[in-house]
Amino acid sequence: MRFGIRIGPFWASTSTRRRSRRSKSPRRAEGFHGIIRDENGTEHRCPHNHRTLEAAQECTRRLNRRHDEAVSAAEARRFGQMTPEEYRQHLMDSDPEWAAQVRGREAAVQAETDAALRKMKDELAADQAREDPGADA
Repeated sequence: MRFGIRIGPFWASTSTRRRSRRSKSPRRAEGFHGIIRDENGTEHRCPHNHRTLEAAQECTRRLNRRHDEAVSAAEARRFGQMTPEEYRQHLMDSDPEWAAQVRGREAAVQAETDAALRKMKDELAADQAREDPGADA
């Protein structure tokens, strides 16, 4: 029930009810909070009070999806600002097994390059020795 009073051109009214319908009294149950775990075992909680467990879990899923999208966007921005060398170093730091494979391939390529260079130098020295036999003596 509302109580109102007219004062000149103004109207003021108030409710005669002493409590709001959904007061947060300690006697009333808090409600449901959703908790879901991601693939890493991290818990994500919904901070709101919900009437049903299903509503709480759905709210948690929505919040988690928004969080994941924000994290992905931030990561994309960070990767976009990296130079190719910094990005490669990030990949090497994040996956040691892949880094070992890359280092092994790089070592094999380096050894191949060194062997080819040695062979070319030896051939060049042999060609020079054939062309100018008296230069060694």
